[in-house]
Amino acid sequence: MSPRKRSDEGGPDPHPRRGKPVAQVDLRQRTGRGTGPRDDRAHRRGSRIVPRGGTGTLATLALAAAAVLAGTLVEGTVVGTAQWSVLRGPLPRIRWRTWAVATGAGAFLAWLLGMIPSTVLSLGADSGGAGAAPAEPSNAVVLGLAFCMGLVLGPVLGFVQWLVLRRFVSHAALWMPANGVAWAFGMVVIFTGIDPAISGGFGFLSVAIVALTLACAGAVVGAIHGLALVWLLRSSK
Repeated sequence: MSPRKRSDEGGPDPHPRRGKPVAQVDLRQRTGRGTGPRDDRAHRRGSRIVPRGGTGTLATLALAAAAVLAGTLVEGTVVGTAQWSVLRGPLPRIRWRTWAVATGAGAFLAWLLGMIPSTVLSLGADSGGAGAAPAEPSNAVVLGLAFCMGLVLGPVLGFVQWLVLRRFVSHAALWMPANGVAWAFGMVVIFTGIDPAISGGFGFLSVAIVALTLACAGAVVGAIHGLALVWLLRSSK
């Protein structure tokens, strides 16, 4: 017989696939330890210590924090100043700093609560592995959720402003539901314009669409706020 067919005479194993893997034998020879169940358990313990997707989690949290900070600063300064410029005529005792701080504090609460659902969903998607992507909701569902978001978070923004406004006008509590209605329609305008803005990538056209969308949303929200303020001022006389 040929030496290759007789493994008991020192020749090669006729069934190499049944032998021990080379990497496992080499690992035992180098470390002096096996790769049995105890080593597998240690590996699993180590994988739990260093979670998967850590970088994605930090990026998601950083993005949410940046959105909350930007929303607080923009609404506290831009929106607060625009509203104060209207209020200072009939209500000259309201100081700009007081109204801007109240608007910024309300915006912080509203943005913080508004970013929690999307952040949690993003973190869940990052930790879900490479599974099938969930189906995206229809435009009607998205716009309906945007309307409900503004209806709920608008009064949160108006609550801190109400704390200031109640010192000068009667029936100031109506300012909170007025904010809910204003931001409900404003969020629908924003979500309507954001989708075509980001679908074509970043460029001059997307910037123009975003600017136009924000201008239209500001006009809608400002118009409803203006009607509410006119009614509040007339009822206080």
